[in-house]
Amino acid sequence: MDEILNGKAVLVVDDTAVIRMLVADILAPVGVRILEADGGERGMAQYRSAPIIFVTAVDQREVLQWAFEAGADDFIQKPLHAMVLRRRLGNLLQKAAYLKQLESMSQSPRR
Repeated sequence: MDEILNGKAVLVVDDTAVIRMLVADILAPVGVRILEADGGERGMAQYRSAPIIFVTAVDQREVLQWAFEAGADDFIQKPLHAMVLRRRLGNLLQKAAYLKQLESMSQSPRR
């Protein structure tokens, strides 16, 4: 799964520099290039079509519903575990690659 992450850029958004550094320490060893933002507005300014994983210590249904409505693709509850973050991010990136491949196949002229 780590090979899927190698060479990808990931935007890490958190208002706490220590959390951004923790995520970078987990992802950088498998070849992920880390981009950082210290808040939601700055993060969304860089957002394109990348998967969004919401990391939270809160286990309230309303907060998680808000996260999904805001565009999150998945969420991970704190404390953050390296294997869980890498696996879920890898799964989302693999899904995005498959969707892109399907889109290009459907747009290709048929013979």
